[in-house]
Amino acid sequence: MTHPPLITIVIPTYNQADWLREALHSVLAQRVENWEAIVINNHSADHTEAVVAEINDPRIRLINFANHGIIAASRNIGIDEAQGEWVAFLDSDDVWHADKLETCLPSLTNDADIVTHGVHFWDGSRILRDWLPGPERRAKLRNLLFEGSAMSPSATIIRRSLLQQVGGVSEDDALCSAEDYELQLKLVKAGARIHFLPLMLSKYRIHPGQQSKSAERHMQASLLAVQKHYDALPRRSWHDALRFRQRLASLQYGAGRLYQEAGDQIKACRFFIQSLRQWPLLPRNWVALLLSLIPHGPKTHHDRLPVLINGLHAKSGGGVTYLRNILGDLAEDRRLTIHLLLHEDQYTLFGEPPEGVRLHLLQFKTGFLRLLLWEQLALPILAREMLAVVTFSPANYGPLAAPNPVILLRNSLAVVQRDKRLNKRVYWGMLTLATALSLITCRRAIAVSDYARRSLSFGLPDLIVKRIEIINHGIAPAFTPDASVPREQSTLLAVCDIYVQKNLHTLIKAMAMLQTHQPSAHLLIAGRIIDPDYYSELLQHIEQLNIGHSITFLGGCSQEQLIKLYRSCTVFVFPSTIETFGNPLVEAMACGAPIASSNTTAMPEVVGDAARLFAPLDTQAMVEAICGLLDDPAARSELSRRGLERAHLYSWKQTAAKTADVLVDAARRD
Repeated sequence: MTHPPLITIVIPTYNQADWLREALHSVLAQRVENWEAIVINNHSADHTEAVVAEINDPRIRLINFANHGIIAASRNIGIDEAQGEWVAFLDSDDVWHADKLETCLPSLTNDADIVTHGVHFWDGSRILRDWLPGPERRAKLRNLLFEGSAMSPSATIIRRSLLQQVGGVSEDDALCSAEDYELQLKLVKAGARIHFLPLMLSKYRIHPGQQSKSAERHMQASLLAVQKHYDALPRRSWHDALRFRQRLASLQYGAGRLYQEAGDQIKACRFFIQSLRQWPLLPRNWVALLLSLIPHGPKTHHDRLPVLINGLHAKSGGGVTYLRNILGDLAEDRRLTIHLLLHEDQYTLFGEPPEGVRLHLLQFKTGFLRLLLWEQLALPILAREMLAVVTFSPANYGPLAAPNPVILLRNSLAVVQRDKRLNKRVYWGMLTLATALSLITCRRAIAVSDYARRSLSFGLPDLIVKRIEIINHGIAPAFTPDASVPREQSTLLAVCDIYVQKNLHTLIKAMAMLQTHQPSAHLLIAGRIIDPDYYSELLQHIEQLNIGHSITFLGGCSQEQLIKLYRSCTVFVFPSTIETFGNPLVEAMACGAPIASSNTTAMPEVVGDAARLFAPLDTQAMVEAICGLLDDPAARSELSRRGLERAHLYSWKQTAAKTADVLVDAARRD
């Protein structure tokens, strides 16, 4: 009988395959063998799975799990799956010394609940400085709360039963980036006995730009953790209140110092002032404030081009998919330094950006007109304060006065012809005007398809149209076929957010007609409700046609869920009337799904000969195309083969490389 391991090592990872290899080899080098390692892979787009496969050690398990930017969720999956009595955390970009477990093992006794040690801060080649845990007084709740963190995650081993007792790591988005510190507070509050080892047994990797990437986000999360546990303190005294104010001042000072080191003196000054309001008696705060008032340029990587990505319009569907998939590759381009601008409400859509991307979260009241005014008036000033050379807005329009603007033509304006509601017509009219003005004033433009370039150039002179480069969207490596997954019988799948141009009302009519020929046919619709009025109309149609039993709305689905749907559906149906590209078409092709698609706008350009096409507003034609595939397994097999071949034309890495070329060219035109 195989005994369970003593220690379970939990390793969350995302797009860090080569560093993960180093981390795993540091685990394999341990002189203690009674362990298991669980790699929690957030559906990385690199060769993470291949790294685990090549090591091929039965003690190492791989779990693919979409954490949606909440790393705590990955750690909790590891805790739930752990078989060991003790849980050790190791980030995939850190490494352990070969004697780490051997040195910690004697401390894993009934007299301890946590064992932690010191770390070397290093940049991958040299040690920058050392950090020791503790001191011992931090094992008490008040000292830990008012003096700060006492442990580094990759240097800590914790009793699994205690982790389960406190509910694991908090997955509250507002605590993201301070969840490790908040876990320490929960563990100490629960009475954890901590053994601090004054030894350096691991290396914590410092990445370029890492410390200033999300200083404000980390500060806000830490403030929340401190406030939460301070409010719960029993018998608070006046001394506690003073220490609390000092702690808040310290956190604000820390955020200011990180911005100061990054060269953002304006934000640094703002945080130093906030810190002094909390606690004006610290000389270092006054000195730092005076230094922030002296003009400085930002620290950049040699001759790298500072690019500000205006992500304020990426709120759903393709816009979010596009940015999430190209940011990492853009950051790896040695010609660029990437700054990402988001509203704080968008953070849950993106989470922490890839390494090398500097995140700037904005706080202002949202709304179409407010966003438009902020973008046109405030953003150009902010871009110049950051010394950005190029401003990239991955939307039809962007700030006209920003440095060297580049736009992405991805939203079709022809939808106004399909939507008769006055408020929607006004909205699309304003969007059309903004697109035309942005195209006239921009340095370069990217169109996601040839259709997008033709339809969104408004008949403007060739001098302007020549600025437009066609760069298709890509496909994530996770979208692959799986021959072991049988395709369900008579199951249709539509993937789209729910609004009028997606033409779901015609598909619903087609489903009613299909019932006479294919009574077992069932339609699954995966997508978020963007237009509630349109969704209500769809429900009314379904009720009137009495086909509620044949249609299921799945809501928004994770990438993992979508892949399962693409792999198992009988036919993928794409009924949209207007698309500039259509990401679900490429995803479906890459998973080998037979496709029935509209024959308008960009759809034929994307699918080529890998789909059966129909006129989207011709219900009978749609029914015939779908029935033809449901009745013909050979036709489905042939379309599946063609789709897999065609999917190889699309790659996010290629999209990012071509986009980087356009951004560099836009700077040259200055």
